[in-house]
Amino acid sequence: MLFGTYKITLLKHLNVSATYIGIISSVLSIMIGKMSTLSNKFNEKYKNKTLTIIGLIVTLSFILAGAISIMENPFGAKISIIILLYIIESVSGGVHGFIQNRYISNFAKPEILTKLYSANSMISNLLRMLVAFIGTIVLDCFNIKYVMIMVGILFTVIMYLLYRYSKSKLGLKAEEYKKSDIVYER
Repeated sequence: MLFGTYKITLLKHLNVSATYIGIISSVLSIMIGKMSTLSNKFNEKYKNKTLTIIGLIVTLSFILAGAISIMENPFGAKISIIILLYIIESVSGGVHGFIQNRYISNFAKPEILTKLYSANSMISNLLRMLVAFIGTIVLDCFNIKYVMIMVGILFTVIMYLLYRYSKSKLGLKAEEYKKSDIVYER
């Protein structure tokens, strides 16, 4: 949500018309849908590093979009590169939701899947709300070009820390997990 708002705000700041922003957003949405159908192939290729790779692609595309917007490039080249970065980010994001749900439900029994999905939705939405609130405050204080870079760097660091934490926890076979990691007690 925050990244989507920032992407549109950057395009507005670069004086891209609302019509073109709408067209760009539509194309990106279609690409997200198309890529979600290819999530299995992506996951087979990168295994337990899939979510980390997706996260890094998204955050690095934000850093680069912010950096490109600051540079004194011709308008057409600048917008083309930024849209290309948005496409790369959208392609990655299309895979993310399906892979995340697969990891969440890997070893869950059918009777607790609803509770897992509900807890995941509540926590994700609370975090989105917090990030969006902080993101609007940051956007009020700084130019969107610099905010893209700052947020990209911040989320790259967060992705790295999550990778380090989850490295020993994702993509393992059932017998490789500690029992305390996969047991659900009522």
